[in-house]
Amino acid sequence: MNKNLIPDHMIPSFDRLDLEDLRQRNIDTILLDIDNTLVGYKCIEPTPMVEEWIASLRNEGFKVGIVSNATRKRTEIFCKNLGVVYIHRAAKPLRFGIRKALIQLDSRPEHTAFLGDQIFTDMVCANKTGCYSILVKQISKDESLYCKFKRIFEQKIRKKMEEKSASEGV
Repeated sequence: MNKNLIPDHMIPSFDRLDLEDLRQRNIDTILLDIDNTLVGYKCIEPTPMVEEWIASLRNEGFKVGIVSNATRKRTEIFCKNLGVVYIHRAAKPLRFGIRKALIQLDSRPEHTAFLGDQIFTDMVCANKTGCYSILVKQISKDESLYCKFKRIFEQKIRKKMEEKSASEGV
């Protein structure tokens, strides 16, 4: 299996991120996807829980950014009150969106974690850029037809990863 498809870590949801583990890995920057990572696909604004969590990351000393394939309008509305760097139309899995965010945050890939819910966009982009990739479970089954199609193939990869973890006793 292509190593760019395999996340460095998997967690059930964004709020289960282990900040102490990230510190031990010398990570000082956290980049996030929006749709089905932080909120459901049709959720326009961050929930209070997302707002509080992002504020807590910043209070803990992490640089935080949003890197999304969503439109400018959708990304701007979502990020309006978060006080974070954001990149819209990032064209993930291409690397330029993450690279642009890293420049704006004055950070480096080896000190950055990227959280996303999609293997073929988020994980490939993070891995190709050299970030610590963290796959979260998608929040909602409600998403574009294109994403639903990709999920069919992602499920096969996830199953292989879970089988491998089980056989290694992880």
